[in-house]
Amino acid sequence: MICSKCGHVFENEQGAITECPVCGAALASSWNEKTGEASARIESAATGESSSKIGTEAGNSGAPAPGEKASGDLTWKQVKESQAFQQGAEISKQYGGFFLNALLHPLASSKKIDRAHFLNGIITMVIIAILLPLVLYVPSLRSAFPDAFGAGYLRPFILVVLAFAVAVFAAYGVMRLGKVSADLRDLTAKLGTLLVPSTAALLISVIFQIVGLGIGLSGLFLFITVLSFFVAITLLIHQEMGQSASALDPLYGSLIVNVLFGYILYRIVLVSISYMLGGFFSL
Repeated sequence: MICSKCGHVFENEQGAITECPVCGAALASSWNEKTGEASARIESAATGESSSKIGTEAGNSGAPAPGEKASGDLTWKQVKESQAFQQGAEISKQYGGFFLNALLHPLASSKKIDRAHFLNGIITMVIIAILLPLVLYVPSLRSAFPDAFGAGYLRPFILVVLAFAVAVFAAYGVMRLGKVSADLRDLTAKLGTLLVPSTAALLISVIFQIVGLGIGLSGLFLFITVLSFFVAITLLIHQEMGQSASALDPLYGSLIVNVLFGYILYRIVLVSISYMLGGFFSL
């Protein structure tokens, strides 16, 4: 019990004490109940004020209140368990096996490949489109006046993607012209399989450029890469058109596709050289 006059605290079981033992103030019979109610209200108000203060401070500092988890906080475990991460890991695993098998046996693998590997074919072409501009862009970064990213890298990247799209659609058109049934997804998967050795050679060329082992080795593997592009297209046409009595000879079909594909590669080289020489060539 607390005396309302002097504030002295003492025990008073069942209201046996009627006067404060310190100041002698009379204690009302209902004082204990009122004090208890008042104390409960004071304690409740103090608790609420304290919680409000903690919440305000947590809001101002950007940290969550005790027992509360920040909504935007993602742990590495949650990222790994997410559906997008699982799908990406599965695609990477499947492509790794596809790439290794196609690197060891490109021609045999392409004969077994169908539209189910369409995504793998797309991934291979995208990787080439990413790596090929680097061979010409990386040396410019070491110069006093490096090429702009858009002109020196992004534009050739788009042209490489366009070149492979033209190659696939041209191969499809040639086969239709030769009255050979074909499917765009099958052709993309098969061409992507035949381009895996090109990807490996191109990756080696880029690595030689980055570590600075000289333009000779890098240029050699770049030459192998470009040559294997035309070999892959030729093998694709002969593989698809040679199995049936085509109205168009596979030799001429592969020649048409290679000319179209080669012209875009020529434009890529021309674009890169023109920017390296300060726009000397007009496009």
